[in-house]
Amino acid sequence: MNTNLPSPGPVALGAAADAEKNVGVKEDPPFSNDGKWIRMYQNAVNPPLPAGSPWCACFVRYRLEAAAKAINHPLPSDFPDSGWCPDYQDWGKQHKLWIPSSSMARCNAQRGDLCLFWFDAKERVAHIGIVVGTWDGGVITVEGNTTDGVTVQREGDGVYRRKRSWSAFGSGGGFVRLCF
Repeated sequence: MNTNLPSPGPVALGAAADAEKNVGVKEDPPFSNDGKWIRMYQNAVNPPLPAGSPWCACFVRYRLEAAAKAINHPLPSDFPDSGWCPDYQDWGKQHKLWIPSSSMARCNAQRGDLCLFWFDAKERVAHIGIVVGTWDGGVITVEGNTTDGVTVQREGDGVYRRKRSWSAFGSGGGFVRLCF
């Protein structure tokens, strides 16, 4: 794990700002993994995910693509173009940009970082969002395909701003620092 990470880059910061503007987007019908905006997110990955598919990673990818395009800054060629959360964790580890939630380095999480949540039942990271702020006990995120409930939900009904404690990330969750 790299404890001396560079600051988040302009694409990451732009994606965080844009994600905040998407808070309130809802599935139509509720809890269907479908709707006008949801399909747009699902089409941001390659191959596009069909309507009805989980879309949290698609939301993150869409926001990053849009932020990159807005400043004419391409995403790294090997950056995941995927709706599969573990791909983002793997990329972060490969590039030494992974911050495990179990380490004290987690306190270095910053606006623009990707946040990945571990689910014991799946034995993998299975939900992703974008850090938009921090607080003493964790981070503030914007996540797609979640709810406004207390627990981490990976099958929700929309885009929500969430206050997440460090423990919410589970034993294998954490953060990916995006330097671009």
